[in-house]
Amino acid sequence: HNGTINGQGQAWWKKFRQKRLNYTRGPLVQIMWSSDIVITNITLRDSPFWTFHPYDCKNITVKGVTILAPVIEAPNTDGIDPGKYLLPNSCEDMLIEDCYISVGDDAIAIKSGWDQYGIAYGRPSMNIMIRNLVVRSMVSAGISIGSEMSGGVSNITVENLLVWDSRRGVRIKTAPGRGGY
Repeated sequence: HNGTINGQGQAWWKKFRQKRLNYTRGPLVQIMWSSDIVITNITLRDSPFWTFHPYDCKNITVKGVTILAPVIEAPNTDGIDPGKYLLPNSCEDMLIEDCYISVGDDAIAIKSGWDQYGIAYGRPSMNIMIRNLVVRSMVSAGISIGSEMSGGVSNITVENLLVWDSRRGVRIKTAPGRGGY
């Protein structure tokens, strides 16, 4: 009985694979420089790019959320990206719980900035609790940390995570010159 935000990503994925885009595909939901955020009881599906991307946010709760994208041929459809993509990017005090995520890239990718820009901005992703999730990622990982983590990542807790039909459960990615901790 929850609502759905459908990014209708199929057209974007096709153009991306055909190299017909002159710009970056947008995330489905992106929140920047905000605090006291609650995302609950909603389905996010078929994002053109990253699905939920809080950037430099504090005190975020994501609960009872379903994130869906085809597990193949849906490029870069990370579920949650704190920091950059659920993608927490340079986020602090975040709770992700009771979610189901089945996507074409990392289910949750924790990041904190890219190379010299992340080092200069200097905002880590920290104090992130991830619990009671079911995740699927045939091409990547259930939980990934990095590779864009130049601002640092610390105090990440993962509890009761069921990863199925995935390449990796947890992945820590890095590259030369990235910096961070």
